[in-house]
Amino acid sequence: MEAFIALGNDAYFDSTVFIATCSALSAVGGVLIAVRCVASVKQIGRLYLDDYAMIVGLAFLVATFVMTHLLERSYDEMYKKVMSLLGLESKRALPPSVPDYLFDPILEMDRIWVATITVANLSTWTTKLPLMLMLARLFSVKPWVPWISYGMLVASLLVTIAITAWSGAACDMRGQWDTNVAEICSPRSARGHLASGIVGLIVDVVLFILPLPIIIRLNVPFKRKIGYAIVFTTGILGIVVSIVGCYWRKQALSGKASDRKVSILCVVLEGIIAILLGCVPAYYYIYRNIIINANKFSNAASGMTATKSTRKPTSTARQSHMSRRYTTTADETINSTQGDWIKMDTPPVSRDRSRTREPEPSMSIDTTRSSTDRDHIIHIGYDGRPNRA
Repeated sequence: MEAFIALGNDAYFDSTVFIATCSALSAVGGVLIAVRCVASVKQIGRLYLDDYAMIVGLAFLVATFVMTHLLERSYDEMYKKVMSLLGLESKRALPPSVPDYLFDPILEMDRIWVATITVANLSTWTTKLPLMLMLARLFSVKPWVPWISYGMLVASLLVTIAITAWSGAACDMRGQWDTNVAEICSPRSARGHLASGIVGLIVDVVLFILPLPIIIRLNVPFKRKIGYAIVFTTGILGIVVSIVGCYWRKQALSGKASDRKVSILCVVLEGIIAILLGCVPAYYYIYRNIIINANKFSNAASGMTATKSTRKPTSTARQSHMSRRYTTTADETINSTQGDWIKMDTPPVSRDRSRTREPEPSMSIDTTRSSTDRDHIIHIGYDGRPNRA
């Protein structure tokens, strides 16, 4: 009964703030995963296994905080109902006896809480899976890095499954309310939740330390070093969040109130940080191959527009005369009309440009023309585009 009293006294963290914060973090995670998926499709035409793992991990995170929010509301309503029926107002008061029929819904909510912890543990593993695979690929120059990454991946999965099975085995999901639910099921679920947090913290520390010996020896530009510093600072933030989450899970084990929403928020934040770090190569690919190329294209287009705007207008008759000039074949002499004041011999196009060097075009200018006419001299390049002198 003391466990139920504590569960009803969950007042440190408002439910509205909890659901809003978790929803915002999940939206950020969705954007990050979308960017990663775009980079994967641009690069290989399909998604990596890591991309699917991130999508599943984000789905687990959303399910975790939604189930926690619904569970908190159900606990709060049930707690008020029980206290009202017993004529108690103080949340710290312990009733002498409680009818068994009042605790059947509580047993159902305990089942939901065990399921919530299971989903939370799986979300922690799936969101860190891409990060472990990324380290194994990026730092495969050292054989021990992939071995440690894959070994940690398998070991953390087995430990997560074992913890989940151990926690669920203590809860009779088919029976009715009895003292075992409060004395065995709930404490063991809290211990399993704490053990899962410790495993996640160990994984974070190993992932942070593993590439350090290689990165320290890298001879990279200063900008690249700044990028590495930002990534590792984010990794330190993930470790801090894991420590805070373990603290609140320890509070749950001691039976204190207001432990579940804060611990689940830490689970969500820890998963989003893992997603952020796992998407770093995708951000770099998008920046180098899409954003930079788009800027180059925009600058080139702006330069062409500026060049065209500075050219002098050409009369309709002049444009017609120019169009007739440019329709000649490559081996013909352009401006073959008598009296023309530009003569340019275009050499025949060689199929093998690497072996045959194209001769410089010869040009003759009729100096008898006036200076005004000479201002309209047209140079014709090999790409067929006329440019004013």
